[in-house]
Amino acid sequence: MMNQGIPEFRLPREIINKEIEQIELLGVEILCNQNIGVDITVKQLHGKYDAVIIAAGTLDPNVIDIPGKELEGIQHGLDFLLQANETGDADIGRRVIVIGGGFTAMDCARTALRLDSDAAIYYRRSRDEMSVPADELKEVEHEAIPIEIMAGPVAYLGGNDAVESMRFIRNELGEPDDSGRRRPVAIEGSEYDVDVDTVLLATGQWQDTSWLGDSIGKKILDEDGWIKSGQPITTDVPGIFIAGDYSISASTLIDAIGHAKQCARTVDEFLMGETRVMDVAEIQGSFDTGRIPEMDEIARQPIPSLPLSERSFKAEVETGYTPKLANRETMRCYLCHYKFEIDNDICIYCEKCLEVKPHDDCIVRVDDLKYDDDSRITGYIDAADQTPHRYPLLYIDQDQCTRCGRCEKVCPVECISIQKVTRNTERACDVDEQFEP
Repeated sequence: MMNQGIPEFRLPREIINKEIEQIELLGVEILCNQNIGVDITVKQLHGKYDAVIIAAGTLDPNVIDIPGKELEGIQHGLDFLLQANETGDADIGRRVIVIGGGFTAMDCARTALRLDSDAAIYYRRSRDEMSVPADELKEVEHEAIPIEIMAGPVAYLGGNDAVESMRFIRNELGEPDDSGRRRPVAIEGSEYDVDVDTVLLATGQWQDTSWLGDSIGKKILDEDGWIKSGQPITTDVPGIFIAGDYSISASTLIDAIGHAKQCARTVDEFLMGETRVMDVAEIQGSFDTGRIPEMDEIARQPIPSLPLSERSFKAEVETGYTPKLANRETMRCYLCHYKFEIDNDICIYCEKCLEVKPHDDCIVRVDDLKYDDDSRITGYIDAADQTPHRYPLLYIDQDQCTRCGRCEKVCPVECISIQKVTRNTERACDVDEQFEP
């Protein structure tokens, strides 16, 4: 999928090849051209290996079921990207409509543009409901690709068995649906047609479960043929695991990579019969974070990119930070792994910390703190009496604190402490040794 589904101008192929080479150098054997379910079944693999991880992605396209869907010139966006990335070309004509508001839609439109087509994106909701970050939309706009929002597809129109135009209807937003996004509601009588040579459907894709076989499939699928919910890694078949998009549905590369790491640890625990790797929090005392309030004013540094005149089918658009820009961008980090706390048993409530705080709510006067069932602080109750010295507690709100250290430096009784908390992954045996009585 990294080679065939993601355009090269977004993900250079030499990077992918290097990653694959590193995996092979670890001793992993990669067998290509294996038709699972035909050449060998999942049941046979399960009998041959101690553990089988299914990480087959989401390759079953979701096609809009509207009149005219049998016409030629209608293609799923993923199929288009596969063809374009494999061959460097695709016969899509001049006028291209991309339907969708996710990463696949953006990739389809930008790829079509590089194939000398006039691409436009049509989305049935508003921009706020799009599942891509603002930077993604900025790049699309920078490449002068139109985005038509609040437009719902109604029908494909054509003659001679080929699509010639697309009918849309204007939408307005209703109540939120199951995804939390506001539901598009059609405005009666607002239909309009758009001429087109090719329609690319970036309307999502699902897990293909047809090749699992009855003996395995019926144990890990629900009655509707979907992966059973509530089992993001393990299945009802001991020794068979699911990972990445095949488990969590279509997501991003980094989500799939993160899920794969979780899956590897689950498989290791299954094979070894014990937990060998643990996440631990290492807490260290600190005297300074190196951060100053002036760093709050540093603007986000835009990622340098190629000018439009140099953008091509293969040239990577984002060139990355220079060392100077990277250093300046990291200065913006709020260093959330540093925690400032006030020991109210020591505090003399001189309020010097309140005098130097750079933000209104980073240090607050409170009557009490709120806790969850695991005794974690979830919030606070503002002091009813905000008069100096008449409230019970001072509290540093970690969500508002920018770790400038001003409060700690002015405290005359040293009741404000700084702790650096680091999440590490360690061998369970090493952790056990540290806590032996």
